Amino acid sequence: MSLNEEPDDSALGVEIDWGQSKTDHFVQWYRNDSALLQSIATFTFDALRRGGAAIVVCTEPHRRQVEERLQLGLDVRQLERNGRYICRDAEETLDCFMVNGRPDPDKFFDVVGTVVSRASNSWNGVRAFGEMVGVLWQSGQPQAAIELEQLWHRLIEVYSLPLFCAYPRTDLHTDAEVDSFRRVCDAHSVVIL
Repeated sequence: MSLNEEPDDSALGVEIDWGQSKTDHFVQWYRNDSALLQSIATFTFDALRRGGAAIVVCTEPHRRQVEERLQLGLDVRQLERNGRYICRDAEETLDCFMVNGRPDPDKFFDVVGTVVSRASNSWNGVRAFGEMVGVLWQSGQPQAAIELEQLWHRLIEVYSLPLFCAYPRTDLHTDAEVDSFRRVCDAHSVVIL
């Protein structure tokens, strides 16, 4: 399959056994919001069902749709009150640590690291989903996305949690775009196309 072909739905992460992941750093390149949302909901639901916590940093439209899926088997509001389901808006969170178009490491660890630390210290088994890198990618900032991946990677090394990232799948027209795509893939232990 070429980088610009549309994969079928069976290749979009729905068949991943999220329960086997302990510290993997996943990335899903998606064209189909429905498949992405199902992957996020499954990844998150599994952590919450096992008594752990889930941190979800995504866009507002995706947040609403993920929560609709989670509500089919969980009381999302109760999980939020208990601190087991932590959801943040991707754009607002980026605004807290981006400086001159780049993620500031100290601010990132203060903002995101604090959330991860609290959840990890409070619950056995934490998973995180992050769409901030996808927001940066879509806005034409692939280098900032790659730098943010590196900061996230440092967090998952410290807190031993699986991290699931998502990027919108776009056609790649230049060598620079292909190079950025490869660098993002290389930053992850599992790539879902």
